[in-house]
Amino acid sequence: MRQVLAGVLLLSLVVVFTGSASAPVAPVWQQSALQRNFDWRDPESYFDATRNTLNRSNITWTPVANLQATCESESRRRGNKGFGYPLQACSFWVGNQCDIFTNLRANMHTVGHEVLHCFQGNFHP
Repeated sequence: MRQVLAGVLLLSLVVVFTGSASAPVAPVWQQSALQRNFDWRDPESYFDATRNTLNRSNITWTPVANLQATCESESRRRGNKGFGYPLQACSFWVGNQCDIFTNLRANMHTVGHEVLHCFQGNFHP
């Protein structure tokens, strides 16, 4: 579904993961070898999909012209303290609702990284 609102393209996605849902990210000593070896900075690194905390997420993806300002503002609006460091994208999730913000031009790694947050929450430090 596409909507153009005030010059911003909004994409609403419903994504279904058919694997099993599990507990939030475990301490390193409890993680599988696959998850311990996952490097979120490496677009070719494999992650453990059995660590998902949800198997269904309602995702809204909003490309924006000023990503840093948008993410800082959204963070504070949601009761957080902002980021304070340069971002390539940001996402916010509550239950099965996940909102992703990217630059107007984004790559697959960035979008996929944010979608993974929708299913696994805060999987990196």
